[in-house]
Amino acid sequence: MARISSVPWSSDWIADSWAPIPPDLQWARWGSGQPGQGVHGFVEDWRLESLARGSFGGLGRARTWATEPDFSVTAGMPRQVQEWQVYRARYCGDLLRKLGLEVLPVLTWTGLDPIAWTAWGVRPGSAIAVRGPGRDSEEQDGWKRGYLQVLEAIAPSRVLVFGLASRVVGCLDSTGVAWVQVPLRRAVSRSACAFSSTLEVGASA
Repeated sequence: MARISSVPWSSDWIADSWAPIPPDLQWARWGSGQPGQGVHGFVEDWRLESLARGSFGGLGRARTWATEPDFSVTAGMPRQVQEWQVYRARYCGDLLRKLGLEVLPVLTWTGLDPIAWTAWGVRPGSAIAVRGPGRDSEEQDGWKRGYLQVLEAIAPSRVLVFGLASRVVGCLDSTGVAWVQVPLRRAVSRSACAFSSTLEVGASA
C-alpha cells in the first residue's frame, strides 16, 4: 500500500495484529485506571497527547492488549493535518508494541471520501479496531461507505467496533467479515464504588 506523503514514515513499523482475541477480553479507556487486559484509545484527543510524547501514564496496569489511539480525522481538516493524525496513531501503536503489547490498528474516516489512504501502514488481513457512528443518519451513511472501502483496501480478518454497532449492524453483517461490538465505557459496580469511597475516606483520615 502506498504510504502517505507528508509525514516521517518508518519502514520498520508493522501495524497489524494476528493474535487470537480472547472472547472475554475486557477493555478499559486510556487514562481511566480501570482493570482489564486491554486499553483502548477511543477517547478525546487531548487525553492521548502524552502518549504521542512517549509517556505511558494513561496505560494502566497489567495490560496485554491495546488499540492505537483514535486521533480525530475529519473532513474539515487540511489534508496535511489528516495525514499527521494518521501518522501519530501508527507511531503510538509502534511505541506500545515495543512495550510488548498486542496492538490493534485503528482506522477512522469521519466525513472522508475516499478513505482508503487512512489505512496507510496497516497490513492487509490484520484485525482492526474502529469507532461506531453517531446518531446522525448522514454520518451513518458515510460510515457505511467508508467501511466498505476499508474492507476493499485491507480485507481485515476481524473488526472490533467500539461504541454502538447496532446503527450499522446490517452493513457489518452483510460483508461476511467477523466483527464484535465493544462498549466505549464499562459500568462500575456498586461494590466497586463503595470500595473506592472507602479508600478515599481512609486516605484523608
